[in-house]
Amino acid sequence: GAGPNHSNDASSGEVNDQLSRVILFEDVTEFLFSLSSEEARFSLICQFIDFYGGKISRWTSSNSSSWLDRIMSLEMISNDISEDLIAISDLANKTQNSSHCSLESLLGSMHDLSQRPGLVKFLKNAILLSLDIFPRNHILEEAVLVTTQMYTAQENTLSTPANASRALAKNLLKKDRQDLLLCGIYGRIEARHGNIDQARKIFDMALLSTEGATQV
Repeated sequence: GAGPNHSNDASSGEVNDQLSRVILFEDVTEFLFSLSSEEARFSLICQFIDFYGGKISRWTSSNSSSWLDRIMSLEMISNDISEDLIAISDLANKTQNSSHCSLESLLGSMHDLSQRPGLVKFLKNAILLSLDIFPRNHILEEAVLVTTQMYTAQENTLSTPANASRALAKNLLKKDRQDLLLCGIYGRIEARHGNIDQARKIFDMALLSTEGATQV
C-alpha cells in the first residue's frame, strides 16, 4: 500500500506547487493602472519597442515633458544619443591628425540586433500589431519597414531588403490609400536605395491624393 499512497502524495504535491504559482487578480491589483490618453498608450508602446532594441525615429519635441523625463531618468545612453555622439566624434576625428579612440568602441551598442533574427522578427510582428491600434502612425510605419529590411537581410532570403520593405509598404497602402505619411516614408526609402524615379512616382501619387481629398 506504500506505493500508491506515495504516488498520490507526489501528485497532490505537484498540484499544490502549481496552484502556488497561479497569480490571482488580488495579488496584482495594486500594481495595475490604466492609460487614459492615446499619447500615454503610444508612449508605452514606444518604450516597449525601445526596450527590445527597435529603432524608433525621433519625431518628438525636446520641449516635451515626456522626452525630458526620459532623458533625466536614463540609466544608460540610448541609441539616438549615442548615434549623435558618434557623429560628433567622427567629425572631430576628421579635423585632427592624431589618432583617437572612437566613441562607438567606448559606448558599444545597447542592442546588437545584427545576429538576432528571432528578436527582429518579434519586433516586426509586434509593431504590425501596434499599427492596428495606432493606424496611420508614421513612426510605427517607419519602424516596421526598417525591421523588415533588417530581418530580410539576416535571413538571406531570395528577396532583397529593399524588395521586402517595398512589398510591405504596398500592402499597407492597399489597406489605406490615403495614408500620405506612409507614402512619404515609402518614397524616402526608395530614394535612399537610389530608386529616384520610383520615389517620384510615389510622391506624385501622394500629391494627387492630397488634391482629391481637398476637392472632396
